[in-house]
Amino acid sequence: MPRLVKILISLSFAFIIFNCNKTTGPVLPDVTTSETTLTNLRVNIVSSDSLVIRNGDSLLVKAMDVEKISIFEEHEDSLFFLKTIAPSYKNVGSLLRLEYLLPIKVLYPDYDKSFVLQFNMSDDTIIEVKTYANMYKYPYENVERWFRFTDIDIGAIDPYGGDSGYLCTPLYTYDFEIIDNNFYFNVGNCEAWGISKYNFITGESEYVSNISGEDRYPENNDPSPLNKPHYAHGVHLAVDGDYLFCDHATVESRIYVVNLRLDSLDCFIDISTPTSGIEAANDILYFIVENEYLSNNYDLRICNYDGELLNNINLPVVGPDNDMFAYNGIELYKGILYIWNRDKILRLNLSDLTFLAPLVSPRYYHDGFDIHDDILYYGWNDIYWLELSELREVE
Repeated sequence: MPRLVKILISLSFAFIIFNCNKTTGPVLPDVTTSETTLTNLRVNIVSSDSLVIRNGDSLLVKAMDVEKISIFEEHEDSLFFLKTIAPSYKNVGSLLRLEYLLPIKVLYPDYDKSFVLQFNMSDDTIIEVKTYANMYKYPYENVERWFRFTDIDIGAIDPYGGDSGYLCTPLYTYDFEIIDNNFYFNVGNCEAWGISKYNFITGESEYVSNISGEDRYPENNDPSPLNKPHYAHGVHLAVDGDYLFCDHATVESRIYVVNLRLDSLDCFIDISTPTSGIEAANDILYFIVENEYLSNNYDLRICNYDGELLNNINLPVVGPDNDMFAYNGIELYKGILYIWNRDKILRLNLSDLTFLAPLVSPRYYHDGFDIHDDILYYGWNDIYWLELSELREVE
C-alpha cells in the first residue's frame, strides 16, 4: 500500500475516534414536573396590600426540577417583577416536596390581583403558572362581590344618549344609596352624568337627574354637552323619599336638595367647606365637614331640610396625616349613625349622642357604602357585601 494512502487512512481513523469521544455539552436531565403539578399552591392574604404565596402541602415531585422561582405582579396587562427565590426540597417517602415561601407587598393595591409565577427548570425551560388573590377578603373572609359596574348598560345612563362622544369608561361610583330595589349612584369618572339608578332585580338602568344650573365654564363659551346646564355631581349623595341630597363638583360648599319626582332643584344648603359624607332620613340631614378653626378636626352637623342647624358634634381627631378622605361617608341604620373613617367605622347612637365601640372596616380605601336589610354594601367599581353582624369591634 502506498505510504501516502496509509497516512490518509491513519488520519481519517484518528479523526473518527476524536469526534466519537468529543462531547457536545452536558446532558440535561429530563424534567418530570408538570405545569399541573406546580399549580398546587396556597395564597394567604395578610393585609389589604400584602400576601404570601407558598407551595401546597401536597406539591410532590420526583426530582429537583425547579431551580428558581420568579414572581410578577399583573397590572393593566403588564407584568412587574417582584422577586426571585431558590426553592428547597424535603423528602416525603419516595418523593420530594417542593417548598417555597413568597411574602409580597403589592405594587398596585386593588380588590382583585393576579400574579404570574415563573418556574425556572433544570433543562433551562420556564413553566408559568398564574394565580389570583381576592384582596377584598381581608380582613373579612366572608365578603362577597355583589355586582360589577361593567354589568350596567352605560348607554342607558348617558344623559346625552351616547352620541356626545363623552362616554366615560371604566364606570365606577363615588357614592350610592340603596332604596327598595334601586341602586342610586353618581358616576365617579364622569361628573357630567349626574345621578343614575340601577334596578338590581330587573337589571335595568336609567338616568334620573339633570338639574338645570349655570354653565360650568361660561368664560370659555364651550358648546360641548359637558358645559351645558346640568347637575355636575360631587362625591356624596343621600336619598330620602322624593328627595336627593348631593354636593356639587364646582360648588363644593353647598348641599343641593333635588326633587326626584319633579326633577327640579328645590334649594341648596350652604355648608362652608366641602363635605365628607351626607345622610338624610325622617326630615333630618346629617353631613360631615372639616372644622373651620381646628386643623385635623371634623364636625358632624345635624339640621332639618330647610338648613336650620340642630346640632354640631366634633368627631374624634384623625391624625396628622389627615386629609379630605379621612372621613368618607355616613349611613344611618336602626338609630345608629355609621361613620367610615378609613380603617374603622365609628358608631354614634343618636338616642343619646354617645359613641359606641368602633368597628374594623372591611376596606381601608373605599368610595360609597350603604346598609340595607342588615347587610353592609361598599365599593366603587365593584360592589361588595358583608353581613353587618360580622363586623368586629376594634381591639
